[in-house]
Amino acid sequence: MHQPDREQNPYDSYAQIVSIIAAMVGLSIIIGWMSGTRVLTSLIPGSWTMKFNSGAGMILLSISLYLIVSYRGRRWAVLAASAAALSSAALGALTLFEYAASVDFGIDQFFAREADPSGVHHPGRMAAIAATLFVLMGGAQWLLARNARSRWVEGLTLVAMFNAMVPAIGYLYGKASLYHIPYYGTMALPSALAMLMLCTGILAARPHSGLMALITNRNAGGVTARRLLPGAILVPLVLDRLQYWGQQVGWFDATLGSVLFTLSTIVLFTILVGWTAFLLTRIDLQRDHAEAALQDSLRDQEQHVQALSDANARLHNEIAVRRQAEDSLFHEHERSEVTLNSIGDGVITTDAHGDVRYLNPAAERMTGWSNAEASGKPIGDVFCIIDAISRQPLERPVEEAMQQNAVRVVTDCLLVNRDGSELAINDSCAPMRDREGRIIGAVLVFHDVSAMRDMSQRMAYLAQHDYLTGLPNRFLLNDRLAQAIALALRHGKRAALMFLDLDRFKHVNDTLGHVIGDLLLKQIAARLKDCVRECDTVSRQGGDEFVILLQEVADTIGAARVAAHILEAIGKPYFIDDHEIHISGSIGISICPEDGEDSETIIKHADAAMYQAKAEGRNNYQFFTRNISERAIKRFAMEGNLRRAIARDESALYYQPKIEIATGRVIGAEALLRWQLQSSEIISPAQFIPVAEESGLIIPIGEWVLRQACRQNRAWQEAGYPAMPVAVNVSAVQFRDKHFLELVSRVLQETGLDPSNLELELTESVTMQEVDTTIGLMRSIKDMGISLSIDDFGTGYSSFSYLRRLPIDTLKIDKSFVQDIATDPDGAAIVSAIISMAKILKQKVIAEGVETPAQYEFLRQQGCDQIQGYYFSEPLPAEEFEARFLREQVAGMAQAERLIGGGARH
Repeated sequence: MHQPDREQNPYDSYAQIVSIIAAMVGLSIIIGWMSGTRVLTSLIPGSWTMKFNSGAGMILLSISLYLIVSYRGRRWAVLAASAAALSSAALGALTLFEYAASVDFGIDQFFAREADPSGVHHPGRMAAIAATLFVLMGGAQWLLARNARSRWVEGLTLVAMFNAMVPAIGYLYGKASLYHIPYYGTMALPSALAMLMLCTGILAARPHSGLMALITNRNAGGVTARRLLPGAILVPLVLDRLQYWGQQVGWFDATLGSVLFTLSTIVLFTILVGWTAFLLTRIDLQRDHAEAALQDSLRDQEQHVQALSDANARLHNEIAVRRQAEDSLFHEHERSEVTLNSIGDGVITTDAHGDVRYLNPAAERMTGWSNAEASGKPIGDVFCIIDAISRQPLERPVEEAMQQNAVRVVTDCLLVNRDGSELAINDSCAPMRDREGRIIGAVLVFHDVSAMRDMSQRMAYLAQHDYLTGLPNRFLLNDRLAQAIALALRHGKRAALMFLDLDRFKHVNDTLGHVIGDLLLKQIAARLKDCVRECDTVSRQGGDEFVILLQEVADTIGAARVAAHILEAIGKPYFIDDHEIHISGSIGISICPEDGEDSETIIKHADAAMYQAKAEGRNNYQFFTRNISERAIKRFAMEGNLRRAIARDESALYYQPKIEIATGRVIGAEALLRWQLQSSEIISPAQFIPVAEESGLIIPIGEWVLRQACRQNRAWQEAGYPAMPVAVNVSAVQFRDKHFLELVSRVLQETGLDPSNLELELTESVTMQEVDTTIGLMRSIKDMGISLSIDDFGTGYSSFSYLRRLPIDTLKIDKSFVQDIATDPDGAAIVSAIISMAKILKQKVIAEGVETPAQYEFLRQQGCDQIQGYYFSEPLPAEEFEARFLREQVAGMAQAERLIGGGARH
C-alpha cells in the first residue's frame, strides 16, 4: 500500500474527517426518513427537509472519498471508491433527467415517501441543484480514484463548490431565489454545507498537485496563500453579514455601515499581511540557521574524511608488517619445495627389449627401486605413470619411442612409487642406436615437478585465505557469494551478507601492541565461526573487518537474530596475556535479492549499512536502506569528476623505462596513466580506475591511452630514435569489449606504428576468466604481431599447465614479491621459482618495482631478463623520458653502463 508522506497526513486526516461528517449527515437523513423523525431530516430547526435520496448520495460520496484517502493504491479500494462515486453520479443524473424530460422514474419513491405529501409534486425527489452537485462531485471522485489529471478533478470540484455556495449564500442573506426554484425543488442548508465540506475534502485528497500545490508548498507563495486565502474568503462574508444585521436592527444606516465595513476590512487584512510577513521573516531566519548548520556539518565531514585518511595510512603500515609475518610462517614449507626443485633429473636406460639396465640416484629415489633390484626388470614394472587428471595408465613411453624411432615427451603425469606413493613428473624418452643405426635401447629422462605443483596449490590457497586467521579472504568470499546469489535467485530464497567492523580496534593496537591485536583477531574469528552454521562463510576482509555470508535465510528476522548473537559473542571479555579486553562491533546487513543481485552490490550495500551502524553509536546492526548509500554517492561524484576530466583533457601519460639486465640498455617502456587536475594535483590510478571500470569510462580512457602511446612511440621513431616496444596496460573491461581487436587494429593503422613495437599487458586475473574466449582473443592479438605479457604475475592462481596454453611472451613478476627478495629467503625462493618456470615455458621475465641495488643483483644472478622500477627511473613525462634516455642512447651505450653503476642515486 502506498504510504503517504508526513506532509500529506494532515490533509488526508482532514479529508477523512470531512467524509465522516458528511456520512453522518447522510445517515441522519436516512434514519429520520425511516423512523419518521422530522428533526433528523432537517438538522437545523426551521430548515427545509433533506430528501432520502440526498442522504443516500451523500453517503456514497463520503464512502468513496474515505476509501480514496485511506487506502491509496489498493486495487479493491480503487474499485469500491469508483463504484460509489459512479453510483452517486448516476443518482444525480437520473434525477436531472426527470426534471429535464418531465418524466418520473419513481426513484424518489424507491426508499421512502413523504409522511404528508400534500401539495408536493414529487415528495421524495431531491432538488435539481443537489442532483447537479452529485453528478459533478461523483465525476470528480471517480477521476480522483483513477488518478486522473488534477485539472479535471479540480475543475469539476470547483464548479461543484460554486453550485453549493450559491444556495448557502442565499440562506446567509435571506435570498430564497438562490436556494428555492419552483418545480426544481429546494436545496436545504445542511445539504449545501455538507457538499461544500466534501468539495474541500476532494481538494485535500491531492494536496501536492494542481492548484492545491500552490497553497500547500513550503515556499513563500504557499505560506502567503495559506494565510491570506481564508481571510480573503471569510472576512468579506462575515463583515458584510455583520453590516447587514446591523442595518436590520437599526444600529447604523447604510453610509456608516459601509464606512465600518471598509475600516474593518482594512484593519483585518493589515493584520493578516503583517502576520504573514512575520511568518516569512521567521522562515528566512530558520533557513539561515539551517544553512549555518549545514556548513558546520560539512566541516565536520571534512574532519572525518581526514581522520579516515590517516587511519587508512596506518592500515597500510599494518598490512606491511603482517606481510612480513606471513612470509615468516610460509618459510618452512617453501624451503622443502625449493629443495625438491633443486634435485637432479632421474635417468633410466633400457635394452632393445625394454628391460631396465640402469637407474641413477635421482631415479632410485623417485621410483623407490634400487639400481640392483630394477636391473633386468621390464620398464613397466619400475616406471609406472598415470595421467594426472584422468588417473588412467599412460602408454609406455619407452616402447613408443623405440617403435616410432622418435623422441617421446609426456607432461602432466604422476609417477607411482614402489610403495604406492605418487610423484608429479615430466618425462621424455629417446631411442639409442648403435653404429649401424639399429635401435639397441632407450634412455628415459624425467624430473620431479611436484614442488612446482605444490607451490601453485599453496599460492592458490594463500590467494584465497587470510594469513592471520585462516578465514576465507575477499576472493574466496566473492566466489561463495556468487554461488549463494545464484542459488537464491534460482530457488526463490534469500541470502544475507553481514559486514562487521570492530569498534575502536585501533585503540587496542595502540595501547597493547599489534601482537595482542593479532591474538585478539584470532579469538574473534573463532567466536564468529561458532556463531554460524557449517554452510555459512566467515571471511576476513583485512584489518578489523569481517564479512559473514548466511546462506538460505528465511527472512530478515533470522539475519537479525544471527547479528544479535554475533554482537553478544564478540562483546564478551577476552583474556590475553593477563589483559582483559572488551570490544564491540558494528554490523551492516544486506539481503539478496532485495538489496542487490550481484556480489559487488550486496557487499557495497552491507558496507554502507555498517557505516550507518557506526553513525548510530556503534555496537549495533543496521539493515541496508536506500537513504544510507553515502558511499555510492561519493562514487558517483568521482565518476562525474572523471567525466569532466576526460572532457578537459586532464589525463597524461608517463613512461617508465625497461632495462635489459644483460646489456644495461633501455629496451622498452611502459606507458602509465596519470590524472592531473588543473590544480596540478595528481590522482592515483588506484583511485579512479575502479570507478572508470564500473562506469564504463575505462573504454574511452583505454582508447585514449592506446592511441596516445602509439602516437608518441611513432613520433620518437620519426625523430630518429631506435624503435622499441611500448607496453600499454589493458583492463578487464576493455579486454572483454567486443570492439577491442578492431580498436587496436585501427589505432595501429592511424598512427602508422609497427605492431612489433606495441606490447599489451594483461593481469593474471584477466586471463583466468572465460578461458577459451581469452585464449582466442590473445591468439588474435598475437597474429597481429603484437607482444603479450602477464602483469602482476604471482598474485593469481594460474596453474603451470594453464600457463602453457597461453600465447604470451613475458611474465612480469609482481612488485610485492620483489620488494623483500634481498632480505627474505622465502620471497627470494618464490621469485626464483617463477623465473625457473618462465625459462621452462620459454618466456621472458621482467621484474617490476626494483628499487635497491641488492634487488637488482639478486635478479641478475637468477637470470631475470629485464627489470623496471625506481632503481633506474621513476615514470617520466614524454619530454623528460626522451631527454634522459633516448637522446643519450643515440649517442652510445655508455649511458646504460653508468645507469647500472649509479642507478641507486636516481
